[in-house]
Amino acid sequence: MITPDIADLLERLELVWVKVSLYGATKETYEKVTRVPGSFELFLRGVELLRSRRIPVMMQSILLTLNAHEIEAMKAFTERFGLKFAYTDEIHPRVDRSFEPLRYRLDPATRQRFWETYVGRSGAREVCDDTCSGISEAPFDCSC
Repeated sequence: MITPDIADLLERLELVWVKVSLYGATKETYEKVTRVPGSFELFLRGVELLRSRRIPVMMQSILLTLNAHEIEAMKAFTERFGLKFAYTDEIHPRVDRSFEPLRYRLDPATRQRFWETYVGRSGAREVCDDTCSGISEAPFDCSC
């Protein structure tokens, strides 16, 4: 959704960063998630428009049953842009109150495995700041 005009506007705003969602490392997976033909190319174009204007970009992967098989590829994809890999597995109902997105949530065992591999408790402590309510032994009770 980033056009040259929008990138120009964002550049003038001097933002700290722009967060973009990475739905897959391949066109096939990305467009399976978005259900929009051509969305992968538009995503790549948008990222390049932002980067060409030196707008800091934060890419975050949203892990779903549709794309979790590409987690390593999404990590490598993000790193090719010189960015740190980040992901979330939080999925919520749509604003129209449809629960359909919840069908794509990862099962608890898969969530735990990804947490241990890509974040771990020490990684969470690095992300959280003083406003965090704290981290217990359960890995998913802190969403800071």
